[in-house]
Amino acid sequence: MRMVPGEDNVITLTNEKEHDERRKKMAAGYSGKDNLTLERDLDDCILDLCNLIESRYAVDAAAESSQLKPMDLARKIQYFTVDVMSKVSLGLNFHDLRDDNDNFEYINEIETMFPKIFSTCCTTRVLMFLTDIGFLKLFAPQATAKLGMGKVLAITQKLVAERFDAEKNVIVHKPNMLGSFMKHGLTQEQAEQESVLQLLAGSDTSATGMRSTMFNLISNPRAYNKLMTEVDAAIAVGKIPRDLNQVISDSAARELPYLQACIKEGLRWLPLIVGMLAKKTPPQGDTIDGYFVPGGVSVAWSAKAIYQNTALFGPDPKAFRPDRWIHTSEGGDEPSRDKITAMEKNNDLIFGNGKYMCLGKPVAMLELNKLYVELLRRFEFGLMNPENGWLNPNGCFGIWFQKDLWVTVRRRNVSV
Repeated sequence: MRMVPGEDNVITLTNEKEHDERRKKMAAGYSGKDNLTLERDLDDCILDLCNLIESRYAVDAAAESSQLKPMDLARKIQYFTVDVMSKVSLGLNFHDLRDDNDNFEYINEIETMFPKIFSTCCTTRVLMFLTDIGFLKLFAPQATAKLGMGKVLAITQKLVAERFDAEKNVIVHKPNMLGSFMKHGLTQEQAEQESVLQLLAGSDTSATGMRSTMFNLISNPRAYNKLMTEVDAAIAVGKIPRDLNQVISDSAARELPYLQACIKEGLRWLPLIVGMLAKKTPPQGDTIDGYFVPGGVSVAWSAKAIYQNTALFGPDPKAFRPDRWIHTSEGGDEPSRDKITAMEKNNDLIFGNGKYMCLGKPVAMLELNKLYVELLRRFEFGLMNPENGWLNPNGCFGIWFQKDLWVTVRRRNVSV
């Protein structure tokens, strides 16, 4: 999973001390502590997405069927996440949303490259040998490329180089993630690797959560109607701004219980990553669930077993049912608060745990808290092919490559 053969990033570091030190240097950048415009930058990208839909695809609620304009919502959401990560990490928006285009063919290359990566990354000894002899560098992204990962690498190297002098001392500080990384001690080479990784890891995984949840809300009238009732009530009392040039705040979104239930259920229904995410036992071994496992053994997990556990989620784990996260006294389906707590702890594993928790979780949750509200309060989406709503491969490459979520879009008549 190295972006450049032989050069580690925070995902590939297996030395515990080095991994912990790298995370400490990056934590403030991901959390937003050193990037005070993080939420505003994300809001700008949400408005770009809404403006794209409004200007090119939406029709009036009473428009004739012949006026409908098909739109691949899966691709537009991916444009959104790429724009978000390029803006908040590098301070340079790729403007895929503005141009309604995969401008650097980055998305296309990732969809082509990742199956090959996951098919070969299991052959560890072979990859290490090919790295040691320099063979893999021949196939790594090249900064001379005009498009794809190579182009992204070239842009990143240029932006990073502008902030260091000839002796590789930091000379320019900017209040974004890249600036935070350098502020806390990442070298020029490390900053390059982590910035490219941010775009890769932060855009595809978040897009998966958004696409799957939108797919379920569009195709589930009960959940959709309950969410829209909550959103409209929040607009009526001023918790959500009426002005469509403004975006719901993160703090306001956290106070909408059904929205939060939809977010949790969407993440559970289709986990962002289904790769095995193995961890190696320490030299002395470890005891896991009552079983002793010798040292040096890779222990992995099954996302399907974790998130479709019938003992925890009931007899319908494959169903999209947000009400399972809400207590019966509050209008939901679950009579036990202890069980809700257990479900929430289970869901926390989606972003990892402890020292391996996803650094990008704060950014991802910002996106999830805002996106559904802003899309659904403006537009009514309809599936063009309800029988086969989208192309959603089985996740055999660790992440999902969802596409062809073709929808129609009508402007929503809001009377609140």
